Amino acid sequence: MVRRVDCRLGNALTYAIIGDDFPAEMVARANGALNVLQFGWAFAVQYGMELILEQWPLEAPGIILWPPIRPRSE
Repeated sequence: MVRRVDCRLGNALTYAIIGDDFPAEMVARANGALNVLQFGWAFAVQYGMELILEQWPLEAPGIILWPPIRPRSE
């Protein structure tokens, strides 16, 4: 029986938990599938953040997002 993995455990602990839930010959495939899911989830979250952040203009009036770059005088 496959246990539900608590998301508070973090990524590293899920690999050890999967080792207990699958037969020895399937652990590598299960870990690979988990890896793909975690990378996919990270991509989706970052893409979602990009969509949210694109709602604001880069240059708002009166707001300096970063200081201007000046060449060093030597």
